[in-house]
Amino acid sequence: SGAARLRHALGRDWALGWTLVAPVVLIVLSLLAYPFANAIYLSFTDKVIGQTEHFVGFQNYVWLTQWPDFGHMIWNTVMLAVVAVAIKAFVGMSMALALNENFKCRTIVRALLFLPWTVPAFVAGLIWRWMYDDQNGLFNWALMNLGVISAPISWLGTTTWAMPAVMSVVIWKGFPFFAIAFLAGMQAISSEQYEAAEVDGANAWKRFLYIT
Repeated sequence: SGAARLRHALGRDWALGWTLVAPVVLIVLSLLAYPFANAIYLSFTDKVIGQTEHFVGFQNYVWLTQWPDFGHMIWNTVMLAVVAVAIKAFVGMSMALALNENFKCRTIVRALLFLPWTVPAFVAGLIWRWMYDDQNGLFNWALMNLGVISAPISWLGTTTWAMPAVMSVVIWKGFPFFAIAFLAGMQAISSEQYEAAEVDGANAWKRFLYIT
């Protein structure tokens, strides 16, 4: 067969390749594939912690779609995904453009700006929850001391502020990932292309649009 001919052509390299790839495959299967498949299976059961689950088919999904707030939940999810991703991409691109320039202490600035991405999500959630607290939170304390507001704002308890508050955390946590990806691509571009374009009269916007 084709697979057998390929193995014969590769010889020992075929076995070596699978040996090197095997640990990664096992990690992906154990940490990603299995939990994902198990979560899908549990969604078709009435699983309760400490009790044996029973298969209920699509009953959970039917109940969810009949929930009065289901449509509002879908809308909030779409808005969060679309707006947050767009802002993260814009901020990440801006950050990558700045960090792609040569300036003093660039390495330190990069490390500080990439810090949000390295903070565990659980820790970040606790920190931002404290800052948004309507009684002892940092934001209310600062705004009240500056005279901007006269009473504490319930950032996470009102429909007006809850979405912007959550969205700001998502953007803060995720924009460094976009910046890393964009910066890696920018650093792969030869500086000679920018220099040639500048000699030809291309302004900064055209260099960004047609080269970057």
